[in-house]
Amino acid sequence: MATETIPLYYPSLSDIGWISDSLQKADALFADFLVAEYSQSTLYPGQVSSLTYIMQQGSGDPTLTAENLENALLEYFSRYFSNVTCNVTYPGNQQSSRVYLNIALAFEDPNNGKTYSLTKVATLQDSKVVAIENLNNYGT
Repeated sequence: MATETIPLYYPSLSDIGWISDSLQKADALFADFLVAEYSQSTLYPGQVSSLTYIMQQGSGDPTLTAENLENALLEYFSRYFSNVTCNVTYPGNQQSSRVYLNIALAFEDPNNGKTYSLTKVATLQDSKVVAIENLNNYGT
């Protein structure tokens, strides 16, 4: 039985090229997750992680969207890191048409043994992403 290895580099189509820095890799993964489309691959159907697809599946239910987002990010980041934990929370009783989701990821890069934290706040309005903000991202 073959053991899967976690890739050392993440291929970026930007001018950065191949990314090896853990936080840059995580940030690129998250950025690609935001712009990906679920049906963009005919070779790997159902294997593309996509925020827009998750929002469509949640159909206006922020609690379901948060749960599906948490599961998708956990699976997606586990392809590149080990010991991944993901917590997506929806602070209820929001009084406006904007929905705020708090996204907290923690992971270990097996290539250097360091643990990292990535925290973002996603602002959604009318099932569209309005803003993504970084909060205290660090590695130890």
